[in-house]
Amino acid sequence: MTITIGQNIKTLRAKKQITQKQLAAYLGVTEQAVSRWESGSGFPDIQLLPSIASFFSVTTDDLLGLNHTEREQRLAEIRQTIREWNETGESSEETVAQSRLWAAEFPGEEDIQVQLADELCAYTMWDEKPKTGLLQEAEMLYRTLTETTNDPEFRNSVLEKLAALYAIGFRDAIRTEETADRLPSMKYSRESVKATVFAVWARDHGEPEMLCHTQDYIERLTDSLGTIMTQYVLQDIPNEPERWDEKIGYFEQILSLYTLVFGENALFYHERLAYLHRVIATYTVAQGKTEETLERLEKMADHALLADKAAAGDRYTSVFLDKLTYSGPTEDFDAYVVHNCSYWCRQRLDQNRYDSIRDTERFRAVCERLENAMK
Repeated sequence: MTITIGQNIKTLRAKKQITQKQLAAYLGVTEQAVSRWESGSGFPDIQLLPSIASFFSVTTDDLLGLNHTEREQRLAEIRQTIREWNETGESSEETVAQSRLWAAEFPGEEDIQVQLADELCAYTMWDEKPKTGLLQEAEMLYRTLTETTNDPEFRNSVLEKLAALYAIGFRDAIRTEETADRLPSMKYSRESVKATVFAVWARDHGEPEMLCHTQDYIERLTDSLGTIMTQYVLQDIPNEPERWDEKIGYFEQILSLYTLVFGENALFYHERLAYLHRVIATYTVAQGKTEETLERLEKMADHALLADKAAAGDRYTSVFLDKLTYSGPTEDFDAYVVHNCSYWCRQRLDQNRYDSIRDTERFRAVCERLENAMK
C-alpha cells in the first residue's frame, strides 16, 4: 500500500489556497517540516493527522490516500444521482435524508454540502407554510459555504441560492436584497468585459476570431432574456382568456428573438423553441383552435428532434454566432441526464388538455415521431 499523504497535503493546501507557512502556523510546526512532507522526504507525526484532516475538512483516510479510487467512484455515483434528481424534479423526505447521509460522508466536498441545502429548500421552500427549521438549516449551510469557499464562482452560485431562499422561503425582502447586492454587477461580469475589450482587439488588430467573446456574450444574453421574458408572460401577465391572444403574440416575439440570434441552426436552443411552441399550443387548444394547435405541436416535435441531435463540436451558422461551436451539455445548459427533449415533450402530450385532438391522425403522428426519438 502506497501512502501519499505528502502529495495529498500539497493538493489540499493548493485547493484551499494557503501557503506552507500558514499551514505550519496552524499546526504549530515549522515551514520546513511542511515542505519535507510535501516533497516526500518525511511524514507528519501521527498525532497531527486528526488536526491536518480537520483543517482540510477531510477524513484521515482521505489524507492518507487510502481507497482513493473507491472514494472517487462513490462520489461519481452520488453526483450522477444528484443530476438525475435535478432533471426529474424529485424531492421528498427520502431525498432529504439521503442528502444528509452524503453530506456527513463527504464533509469536505462543497458540491455535496450545497446539495443538502438545495434539497432542503426544494422539499419545503415552495410550501404555503414552509418548515422553518429546514429552511434555517439550509440558510446556515449556504452562509457557511459563502464564507469558507475559495472559489468565487461557487460563492456567487451559493449567494444566488441564498437570495432565493430569503425571497421565497423567508419572504424577507431586506435580506434578499442585501444578499443579491453581494453579487457582481452585470456591467462588470466576465462575459461583458471580454465582449467589450476583445471587440476592440478584433477591430484594431484585424483578428475577427476574437469576436467569439462578443458572440458568447450575445448567446448568453439572448437565452437569459428569452427565458425571463417567457416566464414573465406565463406567470406575471394575468392568465385571463381575453388576454390569451396577447400572450401568444409575446411568445411569438420571443421566438423571433431566438430565431434572429440563432438562425436555423439553433443546436441546443431548439429545446427553447420546442418549449415555446408547446406553451403556445396550451393556449390554442383551450381556444378550440385545432389546426393551429396541431401546427404548434408539429413544430415542437421538429425542434425537439433537432435539439436531441445537437452534438459537441457542432457549429452555429448565424451571423451573430458563427465563430462559436456547441460545447455539449455543461452547467450553463439544461443537460438531459435521464431522458432527452423528445421524451419530455412526449410526456406533456398525455395531459388531458389534448383529449379533443388525441384521436386525430396528425396528433398521433407527432406522438409517434417523439416516441421513436425519445430516450
